[in-house]
Amino acid sequence: YASKRLSLLFVAMLLLGAGFFMLYHPVQSAPALWFTLSMIIATLAFSILSINLNAIGSLWSSDTATKATITTTREAIGLVGLMTATILPSVLQQQGFATTEVYSIYAIVFLVFLALAGGVFLRWGRTQAFVTATPRTQPPTWNFKSFLNPQFRPFFAVYGFSMLASSIPAVLVLFFIRE
Repeated sequence: YASKRLSLLFVAMLLLGAGFFMLYHPVQSAPALWFTLSMIIATLAFSILSINLNAIGSLWSSDTATKATITTTREAIGLVGLMTATILPSVLQQQGFATTEVYSIYAIVFLVFLALAGGVFLRWGRTQAFVTATPRTQPPTWNFKSFLNPQFRPFFAVYGFSMLASSIPAVLVLFFIRE
């Protein structure tokens, strides 16, 4: 099962790289179709990678503290990547690069980091043993009252904060694209 997951992640990395490259190198004959196709490929590949990397983080260890460390490290690296992706175009433009050159360099930097991260991850994945989940004997029973239970408040607070953090860039991307 782990080898199939690694193969899926490898294909998703290739698709993400291809979609990203396509996005920044449009064809002149059908730009709207090219944009649509590149966005579908990039977002589909990114979704596959995100879902699987989050799942792997939970399967890496059964220890709660180790899981927290894995999640913290993954989110910190993601934040560094987000900041780099946000700052790099402005820095390149201030260095005198033309807009088309900025996006080409941006795509190359992304593809290099994707290849490096993919190589490290795939090498690690071949040697790593994952914890197997034990199947539940009974499905959990949930109703609306269980969501009002005070023991879930910390979870909902963290989840709400996390969703707020992801919704702000989703809203601001429209302004970013316009400018």
